[in-house]
Order: sequence, then structure tokens, then C-alpha cells
Amino acid sequence: MNTNTEDEGYALFDDPTGKIPPALAKAFVDPFSYALGLRDGRVILFMEADLLEGGKWVHLIGHGDNGNNTNGVVEMSGVDYPFDRGLDVRLSDIMWVADAPNGS
Repeated sequence: MNTNTEDEGYALFDDPTGKIPPALAKAFVDPFSYALGLRDGRVILFMEADLLEGGKWVHLIGHGDNGNNTNGVVEMSGVDYPFDRGLDVRLSDIMWVADAPNGS
């Protein structure tokens, strides 16, 4: 299965496995505002993503430079501290992904 959805207005990362949600694949090539939901109900806000080698994990990159020469802050509901260098998430724990969750 291919996640290329050019008919929706954007070209996505080509996912030969068919396991990557289209909005997450878009985050690989188009930095913007995204949200994803985990299996445990927590929500993560991020700006970009990188598929890690092996294809089982994704590295989420946060909202701009926080002044510490890091990737930016990734925010997770229910967690009282930021992930200043991004966050690695197992693909199998992602239940949904939203592009521009607060509108564009």
C-alpha cells in the first residue's frame, strides 16, 4: 500500500509497508503543526517527524528552537515537562494523527 495522496494536495513519504498514517508521513516532508494520539490516550503535539531505521519507531521534533540548541519542544498531555530533544515513539502505539489540529 502506498500513502501517496497527491490528490489531497500534498505529496507524502512513500510508505511501502502501509503502516504509517498519511498525516504522519506528511510530517516527514512538511514541517507544520501536528498532533497524534497514543494507545494509552495521551496526545502529543509536534512539528516534524523522522522515520527511524528499521521502521518501528518515529522521532518527533518539536515546536521551534527553545533556546537550548535543541530540536524544539514536543508536548505530551499528562506529562509536566517538555521533551527538549524530541521524542521517539513506537509506530504500533500510534492510534491517530492529525495535520493542523488547530486549523491552518
